[in-house]
Amino acid sequence: MLSFAAKLLVSFALVYWLLQKGQIDFSLLLSSLQYKLNWIIGFFMILMNFFVASYRWKRILEIKSKSKLSYVSIFKFNWIGCLFNTVLPGIVSGDFIKLLYVRSIDNSMTKTFLITSVLMDRILGLFGLLCVLGIATIVKYNELIALSPAVNHLMNINFMIFAAMVLFLIILFIPTAWQGSTFKVTSKIPFLGKQMTKTLSDFWAIGQSKKNVLYLIFLSMFTQTLNIIVFWTLAQPFFQYSEVMLAQQNIITLAHGFTFIPLGFLVIAVPIFPAGIGSGHLAFNYLFSSYGVTNGASLFNFYLMITIFMNVLGIVPYLTSKRYSKKEIEEFSETTTTTSPSSPSSSSSTPTSATTTTTTTTAPSAS
Repeated sequence: MLSFAAKLLVSFALVYWLLQKGQIDFSLLLSSLQYKLNWIIGFFMILMNFFVASYRWKRILEIKSKSKLSYVSIFKFNWIGCLFNTVLPGIVSGDFIKLLYVRSIDNSMTKTFLITSVLMDRILGLFGLLCVLGIATIVKYNELIALSPAVNHLMNINFMIFAAMVLFLIILFIPTAWQGSTFKVTSKIPFLGKQMTKTLSDFWAIGQSKKNVLYLIFLSMFTQTLNIIVFWTLAQPFFQYSEVMLAQQNIITLAHGFTFIPLGFLVIAVPIFPAGIGSGHLAFNYLFSSYGVTNGASLFNFYLMITIFMNVLGIVPYLTSKRYSKKEIEEFSETTTTTSPSSPSSSSSTPTSATTTTTTTTAPSAS
């Protein structure tokens, strides 16, 4: 609780600092109401994002489920998780709540796999974002490096991030023989060896179907494209260009947005500040300024408001579902389901700090 309070204090301190510098103008939110069609388009795209992201998670869960899972149920559970990630102060994670719901319809899945499924869902969402970023950077590279040294620097960062993603995919798809050699090494590590082996086993189980993983990354690219278009649709009418950009008549387009908006999404996906408040404002203020738009922090407010609003609507499926007490959620997050594994993949685990790390918002990279 104290940790969350400290993060919230820092978040609002950053917003206040930007406000004092004249970098945030909340009156734009009211002005945006005249663009009702833009908001309607944004709401439908975010809702479509929810549908596709829930389907992606369902495909991951079914790797080890006893039978086909109900899409409607997974959609409801995912939305409830987004609700709690947004409104609760980081004590009870929405991730554990939605995993409890999944456990209620299929208790054959171990806790290790359930946690791994959430982690992989977020990683695949991140991959989709990085693919969109990488493709846009390649297409627009020659044009963008000529804009300014700041943009040139951003393009180099984009390539390095994209290369890291490709390396991760290579690790995910390594041959079974190499996996076995890795298990022999990790199993000998004191204290953490058994847990690492179980987690890696579930991780590579997901990677066994290359076609499925690539299909899920494609779905992630679609959801991240929707996120970028939503951001652009709501913000574009309020771009304030610097005098230099106006003099040069350099007006940025949606194609340009695909080369830097994903970087802002990466920042708010890191669970440092609640809902990306403060960190998102700083990130988009810098990113937009690199392209000659001076009010990036204010523009972020549009996307922040629409995502919070959609997440809070998760109260609807929550009110029609079983309620879990805080004690039940905490017991699920702390206890270990034990089995006698005959192989690294047939076991459950005690969650480590690495696997139970949670966020306080739904991030676009998780969509």
